[in-house]
Amino acid sequence: MNREERAKQFMPFDALKGLNEELRRREKKMLREEKRVLFEEEAEKLSSRLARLQVGDEVEAVFYENGYYLTVVGKVESVNRHFGFLQLDGRRLYFCDLYRLRFL
Repeated sequence: MNREERAKQFMPFDALKGLNEELRRREKKMLREEKRVLFEEEAEKLSSRLARLQVGDEVEAVFYENGYYLTVVGKVESVNRHFGFLQLDGRRLYFCDLYRLRFL
């Protein structure tokens, strides 16, 4: 038996194909959470920070997307108050999806 054939018998073997992928998919689904409702005080804080927001400000934004809360840190590229979104680090974040906004 040559060296390559001998090495093949020690290669990892996945007896249950797709099991690991399915387990990861289910785990990710279980980690999803409902969108949180802001209390009035928190909503006012967020609203005042959005009103002060300028292009070039460095901020940390926590926002809701597809069942998960994500955090982005970066410089504000644009703010569109008419349509209610800001452009941050190449991402469009809608005001209604923001949970927290902190100036750095």
